[in-house]
Amino acid sequence: MRFISLILFVMTTFLSDSLYAKGYVESLIEKYIDQVNNPPNLDLNRIQRGQLIQSLWLDSAVYTYYRTKKDFELLAKSEKKLLADPDDSYAVDSIKNSYWSSFSKVYSQIYQAGANSIKNKKLRSLEKDYLVINGADPVSGCNLVYDTKDEERFYDLCSSRRYDAAGRLFKVLKNGKKVNKPYFNLRVIPYYMQENLLFFGSKDGYESLPKFEIDFTEHYHGKKMSQQLVVAGFYNDKEKIISALKYGANIDYKINKDLTPLVAAVIGSDSEIIKILLKHGCEISKEAISQAKFRKRPDVVSLFFKQLEKKSGD
Repeated sequence: MRFISLILFVMTTFLSDSLYAKGYVESLIEKYIDQVNNPPNLDLNRIQRGQLIQSLWLDSAVYTYYRTKKDFELLAKSEKKLLADPDDSYAVDSIKNSYWSSFSKVYSQIYQAGANSIKNKKLRSLEKDYLVINGADPVSGCNLVYDTKDEERFYDLCSSRRYDAAGRLFKVLKNGKKVNKPYFNLRVIPYYMQENLLFFGSKDGYESLPKFEIDFTEHYHGKKMSQQLVVAGFYNDKEKIISALKYGANIDYKINKDLTPLVAAVIGSDSEIIKILLKHGCEISKEAISQAKFRKRPDVVSLFFKQLEKKSGD
């Protein structure tokens, strides 16, 4: 009964939101494309040197940093040997790593456009004064902390990875240990200027972004059937979901503490796949409910409620 009460609370929280008539994945991609075509802007007259502005774009944090004279001095004398990837050699691998679910295709295209805009630019920015980056660490996914006390401008509390004012990863951590792979620098967000306004994305909109195609099925290679079931949930792969269950995949298999096929499907799949998993008797965990609330998915919450109500009546 406690779970049903929680479900009812979540339903009343956002029942008025979109019911994803076109499907969750397609609707979310369309939403992101619309945001790329109609991006937010920053009035640069209101930003002071050394200031960091945090924005929300494509449901993700974007940091705009206005560099200081000290930043330029530090970057001018920075040594390559101190940096894990001074020349962005791992940029493509980082972009591939960002394609972790069915709707993240748009992110990958944005990051590719950002990488293209800074090729051969030491400061990793279109305009030397402004660094525009995704605000999450590219490995841990945790939001970055910003500081100006020393040459390490950004750092990640989850992994201890640290970055300079160009968003480049330092090779050695504060405690003297070398940073672990992958050597991903911070992902640059493309932008363009109109007078004193800075706009995220491309001036010519979504259609001008590079076509960065990734075969997500490579994530199945070398994985057991139950692990493949989780991956399929992230990528809205109905065919793989059905075949994995047919060949005995554990429907409640856990990766780490909370990641199950259902949780993955709440994040990356349409409600049709949720129905399949529920029909096969998967557990509706607190994490699955939490993800449905966080992602504002009334379609999923409704399915959870019906399933729990059915179980309580059996």
